[in-house]
Amino acid sequence: MVVVDSQGLMVAIGIWIGFGAILYILIESEAWLTTFKISWLVTGGSVFIVYALINASGSTYSTFVSSVQPPVAPLQAPKPKAKILASLVPYDGPKIKSSNALEAQFIDDGSGSGKALVNDIATQQLRGTFTTIKPGATDWPKPKILDRATLNKLQILSDRPWIISTVSNADTTLECVYGETRPLGQTKGACGDTRGNLYHVRLLP
Repeated sequence: MVVVDSQGLMVAIGIWIGFGAILYILIESEAWLTTFKISWLVTGGSVFIVYALINASGSTYSTFVSSVQPPVAPLQAPKPKAKILASLVPYDGPKIKSSNALEAQFIDDGSGSGKALVNDIATQQLRGTFTTIKPGATDWPKPKILDRATLNKLQILSDRPWIISTVSNADTTLECVYGETRPLGQTKGACGDTRGNLYHVRLLP
């Protein structure tokens, strides 16, 4: 749809009329130029009107295009990295002592996932990764060490994000799961290793 710029059109018509009036005065005494005079006025007027229409529609089109272009979404700043500290307290397993708690670090790279580090009782380090599972997700790593009975005792809420982590070294693989539980606001977790040991996850401030 073409929208005419009325202001531009009036300016063009004014120029055309003024030009025609000057031309009429100059050649009024020449009777043989009457036909030429009328043709000139009609031709000149047509040129100015067409020019005004083209300019008006061109500027309107530019304005229309700029108005319908979707706004550019502002770039979102990347989420800062965060480090979550936890103590893994043993509560079941062969020859295990509750005093032998393991130190764990979960280093979030800003995406809800990242590196996981655990220092075992022999001061050896287990390295791996952790992943945040969002509510409704179906494609996520399934626990392989923790059994269903241990996981069911946690009662982690399925409508809240939760964490699964696996770390290992040459001798041991350790798997952890933690998330929000009932009552709301509490976070619980459990870990199990390939030696048969089980741990409670206690997040540190």
